[in-house]
Amino acid sequence: MITQRPGYGTEGKAFVAVSNFRTIRLKSGFRVDICSVAFDPPLPEDTPGQRVKIIEHNKEEVIKNAGAQDLICTGGNVYLLNAPEERAGQEIKLTDLKLKHTKAKDGGEEVNDGDELKEGSYTVILKAKRELRITDERLLNEEQRMYFNLLVNRALRDCNLQQIGRHHYDTNAKIKVDCSPPLSLIPGYFTSMQVVQGGLALMSDVKHRIIQNVTAAEVMNSIMQTNNAGAEPKDKQKFLLEEGMKGKVIITNHGQQSNLYRIEGVEMELNIDSTFERREGPISYRDYFKQQYNMTLENAKMPMLKATRRKRDIFLPPEICYMTGLTDALKSNFQIMTAISKHTRMLPNARFKKGNQILEKLTTDTSDNAQKAQKVLNDWCIEMSTENLECEGRQVEKKKVRVMTTENDLAAVENNQGDNAGQEVNYNRVNFPHLIQRGVVGFQGPPGFQRWVVVHHARDEGLLSPLMDAIGEQLQMKGIRGQKPKSIAINSTRGEDFKNDMLRELKQLNARPDIILLILPRQNADRIYAAVKTEFCTEQMACPTQCIRADTLQKKGAQAAAKLFDQMICKQGGFLWGLNAHQSCPTMCVGIDLNTTGGRTVASFAASYNYSFTKYFSYSVWVKSREDAAEPFAMFLKRALDHFKDNFEFAKGPVQGEAKRFPARIIIYRDGVSEAAKQLLRDFEIKALLQMFSELDAEWAKEVELAYVMINKMIHQRFAIRATAEMLQSRGGRGGGRGPTLKEGELTNAQPLTIFDTGVTAEDKFDFFISHQEVTQGSVTPT
Repeated sequence: MITQRPGYGTEGKAFVAVSNFRTIRLKSGFRVDICSVAFDPPLPEDTPGQRVKIIEHNKEEVIKNAGAQDLICTGGNVYLLNAPEERAGQEIKLTDLKLKHTKAKDGGEEVNDGDELKEGSYTVILKAKRELRITDERLLNEEQRMYFNLLVNRALRDCNLQQIGRHHYDTNAKIKVDCSPPLSLIPGYFTSMQVVQGGLALMSDVKHRIIQNVTAAEVMNSIMQTNNAGAEPKDKQKFLLEEGMKGKVIITNHGQQSNLYRIEGVEMELNIDSTFERREGPISYRDYFKQQYNMTLENAKMPMLKATRRKRDIFLPPEICYMTGLTDALKSNFQIMTAISKHTRMLPNARFKKGNQILEKLTTDTSDNAQKAQKVLNDWCIEMSTENLECEGRQVEKKKVRVMTTENDLAAVENNQGDNAGQEVNYNRVNFPHLIQRGVVGFQGPPGFQRWVVVHHARDEGLLSPLMDAIGEQLQMKGIRGQKPKSIAINSTRGEDFKNDMLRELKQLNARPDIILLILPRQNADRIYAAVKTEFCTEQMACPTQCIRADTLQKKGAQAAAKLFDQMICKQGGFLWGLNAHQSCPTMCVGIDLNTTGGRTVASFAASYNYSFTKYFSYSVWVKSREDAAEPFAMFLKRALDHFKDNFEFAKGPVQGEAKRFPARIIIYRDGVSEAAKQLLRDFEIKALLQMFSELDAEWAKEVELAYVMINKMIHQRFAIRATAEMLQSRGGRGGGRGPTLKEGELTNAQPLTIFDTGVTAEDKFDFFISHQEVTQGSVTPT
């Protein structure tokens, strides 16, 4: 039985929408058996590529002996198509399977098939473990989903596309980017089998990989020079090089077509004069590339790069490898990013047309490679629609954001009268900053400016007087009492020295300041900023800090001071604006976000504890993985609930005495995880929370309302709506983008707060997609 969702939304104005899904229909009369495979002589379990080679070399014989129509080997399993049912569970023993070394082209690179294997005969034993039964296309387990993705990936390889991770790239269709330095783009695609309301569907989206005109050798030389590592021991050189290169994707052009590799490491003991074994005997990398590709390698001191292809280690000379992706310097270049965006930020009409190219290869294209791909799907009884799946989009009413400028406004929100409280933000006129600068009641919450410090370099003494005048005006305008700050001048410009001098001066104060304003000097500003933030955010001297560059302060003056003042208010616990959200009962909103960098994952938590959702109790901790947050989250939420009970605030002030209690409703917004990990969250994370609730207060745990909302932002689903006359009139005929004028019925971006749920979500899940922003370029990415 499928767990049915209670229904789909009906609120809002409906539009006809198009998705980047193509429905999949399974033809009747096919049978798939999953077989285990064993080899004699035995092969290592971690070498699926070698197993695949033996099966593929003898594919016709294996199919004949198994009585099947076709097979797919993954190394660990063999999928047999329409094998006789009476042979289920029987062993199929094939002896004397030949493995003969022949030269083949693997993406233009010579591969000696089975170099790691002994030439000769192998015995292969296949045994059907179970039949892959698909009783309902609307409810697939992970094994069945993997099977369909396996078939699609095989078909895409027959389309001559290269796979890197989950993406497939057409390396023969490079696009030149008109910029300096010159860059190129490789078009690619992301595909995934999805279960939607009507059954199976294949999703496809457009991806691009950027190729730089810089070799890996140049980058490695730059790393060595920057760190003065020429005379360092090899182990330190290896550490520095791998820190800068490991995980990067490179592209080589030494074969008939370009090849993409992900760098796994740097081999300091290998260079182009090192040798490797071939059937004809040992040969150096220098001679191999000269004989095979007529390429002359010159840098004999440069270590080799290590990559992996089909579980096989590959060593590449850095001088033939070109870097892909964008560096920080390229990202900060406006002209380069503008030139790239002309190709990557496509309006819905262009994006859907481009994305459908890969689907057309699998359905209607008549080229040789496309015909091979279509035969794979047809043989395995998969039929794909030639049209994109249509669905319904509903634009719900916009919620108003109002700036609370009096205490009565906040009280009105509490009494469910927030629609008329405060001043409404007019996004068309962008009057939000002006409303804030005129005065917001939220400013009355923080300690203010009674005990604060300004730290600056001695050369920036002249900036203090106009800055203090501007902040004084802000204090007077908003009715906040303030004292003159303590001024500390520092002479050093080195990061650590600046921080140490600053700490020494602060320790001489009578009390810890409420906030520190730091004017960053013109020299070494980034290093000073990093040193100060590390000390005051993670070390023993915990104190709010606000930084501003001396250059910025000198150029913008009072304008910078006003924004600086607002940020200092927020960092002291104040707030600038509030939503007109009414709480029918004391409610806690909880956010969980996880970020992985440098192989480590940090989990951050925040929980509200006032009626207007503007004050939060927060915590962060290192965890093993994005899915391993159950125990620290339960620990955090217990602390947050205790803090909520003791500190919850209404507009009239904190709750007192017996009125203090735990929230009646908890809404949790959790950073998304993969489909495979969602069951783990249900089994461990949510279970740990419910157990903690019971241990905290058994009676309250029975009554509290809990909503657990998982949010996936980095998704590939795309939606567009067919433009109506009314819509085009409100958008000036351009559909929300800067592209050509649209006609009625053509695809355009959905308007903000448009929800998609009917037809594009599974019936056993309670999910939906929402287009939540207005864009002026490209296509909207839903959440």
